[in-house]
Amino acid sequence: MMCANEISLNLKYYVFTALPESLGRLTALTILHLSSCHTLTGLPESLGQLAALQTLYIHNCPALTGLPGSLGQLAALTTLCILGCTALTEMPESLGQLTALETLDLHFSLALTRLPESLGHLTALTTLDLSCCEALTGLPESVGQLQALQMINIWRCVSLKRLPFSFAFIPVSCRANHFCSLFSLSFPSEHVAGQGMQAIKAFLLAHHHLLKIMIMVMAARRRRMRRPPPELWELIHDKI
Repeated sequence: MMCANEISLNLKYYVFTALPESLGRLTALTILHLSSCHTLTGLPESLGQLAALQTLYIHNCPALTGLPGSLGQLAALTTLCILGCTALTEMPESLGQLTALETLDLHFSLALTRLPESLGHLTALTTLDLSCCEALTGLPESVGQLQALQMINIWRCVSLKRLPFSFAFIPVSCRANHFCSLFSLSFPSEHVAGQGMQAIKAFLLAHHHLLKIMIMVMAARRRRMRRPPPELWELIHDKI
């Protein structure tokens, strides 16, 4: 049921390759739903002018290869769902400007290979669904900055090679399942990942050498050591 203050545009089976730039004039629009627009290859830059837009839902648009940089101007956007857009290869760096975004759902984006480092700027994000992103090879180091995150889904991300060290700092309350489906994972190993979130965090913290160095330096300062041991400086030199 639509609320009285919601204004929605629903385009299904749209047969053109692009939406008109005049889309940006719909400044009161709160929901934009694009479904099964099989020839749509992109969205206009004027998308960023939709100041009231709260939900952008794009489903089964197999020719869509990317989103405009103006995406980051959608200050009111709380939900971004791009489902089954099998030609989408990456998200714009401006994604991180969506500070009101609570849900980012990119599942079944089969060609998506990377996420921008700006992902960590999404301070309101509670749900991140990357399930069946079969070409995704890694997550940005900034993922550990998502302190509002409550759920992350990386089921069947079969090309994921390693998890970033910052994954260890994802909130303890965050639900993260389906690690047993990450057959290509080498860091941590599939065996460790299969034991769940706590085992993954413990592994990453144990192998985070720069974090160890920082802790050693802080310990030396607490002891008011004027000259930390030379071995520590050699370790710093090797790692930085």
